[in-house]
Amino acid sequence: MQTSDLCQTRNSEKSEEHGTSKTGGDSAFARKKILRERKQMDREQQKTFLQNIPYIQYNGIVIDQIGMEESVLHVEMRHELENPYGMAHGGLLFTLVDTVGGVTARADGRRYVTPDASIHYLKSGRKGRITATGHTVRRGRTVTVVDAAVTDEEKNLLASGTVTMFCLDADEKRAEA
Repeated sequence: MQTSDLCQTRNSEKSEEHGTSKTGGDSAFARKKILRERKQMDREQQKTFLQNIPYIQYNGIVIDQIGMEESVLHVEMRHELENPYGMAHGGLLFTLVDTVGGVTARADGRRYVTPDASIHYLKSGRKGRITATGHTVRRGRTVTVVDAAVTDEEKNLLASGTVTMFCLDADEKRAEA
């Protein structure tokens, strides 16, 4: 057996041993490819993708800025978003906290879900634009923590919260390393 044939045989054995193939038919290869494509998604593509989520559309949430350290979104108050007393519904404020946490976490191109969130309602909002700003506290391999502030047009703090986001792609990221 020639040296080149021996090297090819050893490489084939290594590929089989690790469950990979040169054709890329295995799931690890496919996951890596998806991650690379997701990372290549620029901010405008991310914004378009997130803006088209039905729940975000239903609530009239507009994504203004997506960033690894800070994201901003807003909603224009309307009757459907009020509680029986004419104020912004607490569920809307919680939705804004959760959504800005998710948008901020997803700025790295990975998929996240919310296993934990907390909110403090501080003041009622009634009219105009309500803005949520998220700031990354910590970004790890599996968990990203985001602090959120919800304000009205006069910059009054209506609610603050913390969202813990769990990365569904953590295993794929580790596989890439």
